[in-house]
Amino acid sequence: MNPAPVTHEIYSQRLWRRFYADSFARNGLCVVVVLFIVAALAPFLANSHAIIRVAGGHISFPVFLSLEPIEWRFLLYVPLAGLIYFFQRRLLARPRFFALSLIGLIAFIEIILGITHPR
Repeated sequence: MNPAPVTHEIYSQRLWRRFYADSFARNGLCVVVVLFIVAALAPFLANSHAIIRVAGGHISFPVFLSLEPIEWRFLLYVPLAGLIYFFQRRLLARPRFFALSLIGLIAFIEIILGITHPR
């Protein structure tokens, strides 16, 4: 009689393994992610401004002028959170230093663009 092999998996690994095995859960997560992406792109999808305008040989982006400061923050910090989440343990030796550096960079960009305070 062979004993069952002992696996040392933590609770989150077991949770993700069971989640990945359930097709309804995977499909539900895909639907939630698609809805999140559509919500993130809502300022571009549902507005009265042109996304790109070419006039007199000059290219401009009027849609960016119509964005509110909270929308700018959403467009900057959500990809940042995704980068931190996906790269924190895989590629980086110091994930907290990377996260703090990116947050500082985004805050610096906010100050340069002048979106820290409402217009």
